[in-house]
Amino acid sequence: MSRSRREALVRVARRHNALVVADDVYDFLSWGPVHLQLRLVDIDRVLDGGPEGRFGNVVSNGSFSKLIGPGCRVGWAEGTEDFIYGLSQAGSTRSGGAPSQLTSTFINDLLEDNFLSKYITNTLVPEGRRRHCILASAIKTNLGHFGVSFTPDPETSPVTGGYYIWVQLPAALTATQVCREALKMQNLVLGGGETFAVPGDNAPGGDLHRRLRLCFMWEDEGRLVEGVERLGLVIRSILTNNK
Repeated sequence: MSRSRREALVRVARRHNALVVADDVYDFLSWGPVHLQLRLVDIDRVLDGGPEGRFGNVVSNGSFSKLIGPGCRVGWAEGTEDFIYGLSQAGSTRSGGAPSQLTSTFINDLLEDNFLSKYITNTLVPEGRRRHCILASAIKTNLGHFGVSFTPDPETSPVTGGYYIWVQLPAALTATQVCREALKMQNLVLGGGETFAVPGDNAPGGDLHRRLRLCFMWEDEGRLVEGVERLGLVIRSILTNNK
């Protein structure tokens, strides 16, 4: 969202005394022209002189599982001092049963010696940017002539980052069909868009049934291109058989 839309959202939350829970797990994995976009929780701190009440109207969720490794099931929350103190007093936290105690000690060491921030800046973000560009280029080269589009495009999008590229298939194809044929023809496992939808949410104009979510942070770089090339063979075969 643009800065103006983020500010408008915070003002709406204040007007209705609502809490905005911002899922910011990828915010440190962003690059592009607007990679320093203020988060909603940052805007709530400064907008119109700051929060109207002690607790503010935005809390930000983060996760080290996206920054260190999937097995690091430790997260954090950011908000006003009073809000975070309230979270710290919840029974699940005070009992010591909810947080990942052992993994938390490892992460604490990474934070105290400043290793994690350097790793994000010097390794994770450059690696993600390179892989994103490789996958985007492969999609344009191998799928563009089938009418396939995708987002975010590193050449045109002001905000890029995270782990994924969303591919939109042409109207003649569905994600379910492509995923099924890709597994059968190429032993290629794909993430169909409807997998990531809220069950029963048939919002007007929704197009997740024509979308694929491709991850560029898991496979080796060379396999990213190979995977898209094999996906192109699958799409070509389906379109040819549909004629």
